[in-house]
Amino acid sequence: MKCPLCSEEIVEGAIKFKYCGEVLNKDGSTKVSIERAKVVKDYSQFKPYYQDGFKQFDQNDGSFIPKWNSPAFLFGFFWYLAKGMWLKGSIMVAITVSFGGVPAIFFWLYCGIVGIFDYYLYASC
Repeated sequence: MKCPLCSEEIVEGAIKFKYCGEVLNKDGSTKVSIERAKVVKDYSQFKPYYQDGFKQFDQNDGSFIPKWNSPAFLFGFFWYLAKGMWLKGSIMVAITVSFGGVPAIFFWLYCGIVGIFDYYLYASC
């Protein structure tokens, strides 16, 4: 059985769910209301391009779906830094500099394919 709030598997005999803190009934069901379980995330502060991608990830339960991101491809790790994803952007810069720029082409492709999903994960925190 899965928790309707966070979709993690509920261990048989559990009293309180360890991930989201939801209290379980004796029969294993929860007291979560349907409104609380189906929280709609607001992505209105993001550009429509990103909103569409974020909604697709939400519909896929937060799982990765390859989605091309042209700005992330064109600007690579600079796009990550501009969006506030400092750690990942800095790691890409350090690796690229350490290996004389050779990994840059791989990072550009990575940014183009995975960039919007990384931004979704960053925005969901």
